[in-house]
Amino acid sequence: MKRSRFSSWTIGALCSVCVTLNAGPAHAITSSFSGKTLALYSEMALLSPGPYTATILKGKKKNVLVIDVTISRAGTQLCINSVTVNGLLANPTTGAVNVVCTGVTTEFMSQTISATYWLDIDQAETASPGGFYNVPLNVAVAASSDGGGQSASIVVRMEKK
Repeated sequence: MKRSRFSSWTIGALCSVCVTLNAGPAHAITSSFSGKTLALYSEMALLSPGPYTATILKGKKKNVLVIDVTISRAGTQLCINSVTVNGLLANPTTGAVNVVCTGVTTEFMSQTISATYWLDIDQAETASPGGFYNVPLNVAVAASSDGGGQSASIVVRMEKK
């Protein structure tokens, strides 16, 4: 099986993000990459207000964005409050929000939440003309917790439908 150069590069970039996340919380460590079809963001810090952002350089017709988000923090509950692309909420949404939360615990403990969101670029362009084709696609993730100490990772892929 022939292995594409993009696949090798993607694996290398993701491994780079893994190394960054494992560097330890002594200092705020942020790493990001913006590309044509791939954007990466990771952060590890004692306290960070967010939002966490990643950017695809240019939106294209007949494509969809797939956004994988993982947030870890200490606390009794952890939420991903919103995931937006150029100000438009990514799917899945429940009405006007797309909040995903861990269960509430009585103990202050480390929690991790992961979720996958998506956005059809053609539908987004129809809803907001001029806002998605041939312009940067800025993904912003807002999260909250009643605690501190956190890490965040975002992987954004633009894929053909």
